[in-house]
Amino acid sequence: MKAGAIRGLLALVIAGIPLLAHAQNYPARPIRIMIGFPAGGGSDVAFRKIAERMAARVSQGVIIENRAGAGSAIAAQAVVQAPPDGYTLYGAGTSMATFKIFNKDLTFDVQKDLAPITRVVDTAYAIVINTKSPAKNLKEFIDWAKANPGKLNYGSPGGAVRLAMELFFETTGVKMFHVQYKGEADYATALLQDQVQAVFGSPPTYKPNVEAGKLRIVAVTTANRVSGIPDVPTVSESGYSNFVIGNWYGVLAPAGTPRDIIGKLNSEFAAVVNSEEYKQYVAKTFQGAYFPVSSTPEEFARFIDSEIRRLTDVAQRSKIDS
Repeated sequence: MKAGAIRGLLALVIAGIPLLAHAQNYPARPIRIMIGFPAGGGSDVAFRKIAERMAARVSQGVIIENRAGAGSAIAAQAVVQAPPDGYTLYGAGTSMATFKIFNKDLTFDVQKDLAPITRVVDTAYAIVINTKSPAKNLKEFIDWAKANPGKLNYGSPGGAVRLAMELFFETTGVKMFHVQYKGEADYATALLQDQVQAVFGSPPTYKPNVEAGKLRIVAVTTANRVSGIPDVPTVSESGYSNFVIGNWYGVLAPAGTPRDIIGKLNSEFAAVVNSEEYKQYVAKTFQGAYFPVSSTPEEFARFIDSEIRRLTDVAQRSKIDS
């Protein structure tokens, strides 16, 4: 082999040594996953189980840290500002695809300043109402809301949940006033106290009060019924065909995180969410309304791009810009 070729080969080998070293040494200390909503909500519960199983796999602590506010943008900001070493991750939800709509003063761009790792869960929304409402099903609730335009409230954390509700109003012709809360635990309480009359939420959050007769789930937003609440119809079955919308969760790191660390995290997260243990946990805990998934970093990046376009279109049609 010629000397020039040998030097070139050695250069490639030497260049690869730092990358290999990253993967061999990582993780050497606990990993933090920043969640943008308070403890007790659907995303928090889902990520805590993932963190527990990740910790067992990597032999390091995996800590959930709740940084609620601004539709999860505060948590994202903390991750963007963290060192790109794989020790601070963002437990994202669909709301990250709405930052450009609702957080005009942000100094970062999720498509440039965060590195996708993988999607981990897709979810269904349940449409939940207070039993103080005279409605017993979705059609009756829509009729009641139409008869009381501007008098009823709905709660959300803003972001994607708000846009899902607005798309529902666009579909049904209902008009309700938006009240924003930090997280689902907060607006679930507001619904229970009749401060808001409807929410889009995670079925398990409302199960105890549904069973107690204080709240009612009148529909789910998936294409098919949710296995844990089989008597609840879909929105499509209730007379509004093709209305299907949901939420998703995924994990991202600061931009610039070494590719081999991204790859290792992708493999570890995929192993957790694709395990029978996690699937059984999700099926039991979330009544069949959460669906474990995984993706490559590249697939997740393309998915985020498509979600930003989709939700921006909804916001523009609904004339929402803050």
